[in-house]
Amino acid sequence: RIQRLFREISLSDLSDREVYDLLVTLPMPLYISTYYDDLLMQAFREFAKRRASLKIFRWNELLKDKSSSDETWFDSDFEGFDSHPVVFHWYGHIEHRRSLVITESEYMSHLYNFAGNRRIFPDQIDCALGDSYLLFLGHRLFELDFQVLLRAIKSHLENNSFGDNHIAVQFVD
Repeated sequence: RIQRLFREISLSDLSDREVYDLLVTLPMPLYISTYYDDLLMQAFREFAKRRASLKIFRWNELLKDKSSSDETWFDSDFEGFDSHPVVFHWYGHIEHRRSLVITESEYMSHLYNFAGNRRIFPDQIDCALGDSYLLFLGHRLFELDFQVLLRAIKSHLENNSFGDNHIAVQFVD
């Protein structure tokens, strides 16, 4: 049911679709999405002059066993971000039901699995995080989801060797 509802959402339904137009024209190598929807990828297809790749965080055992031939998972043949940006879904993507973090139990498993793993991000994400500016949009500062993501990235940035990093946060009332 959730998949059906999210699949029905389209950029044409949004009153603020110009925000997506602006986002996809920014010269960013990496977009980390905490939403399940496909709106950012739709915006890349409609507005951008470049193609983007969709990637999903492998937070559970069912996802870790996915074949590397499926292009939504990082593999050793990944070209990097020079040719096109990546939209990395932190809490899953609507087209991959088992990737979705919806229930409290799944959320706790997501937290547990990444907290116990110092190598949270694939190498390609690791490099992009260490060599890019970070901009967070649409989050409330004290929301648990945002705090978890921010702490994961902060901890990660403190331990990488790529030099100075910058974080910008957009606050929502």
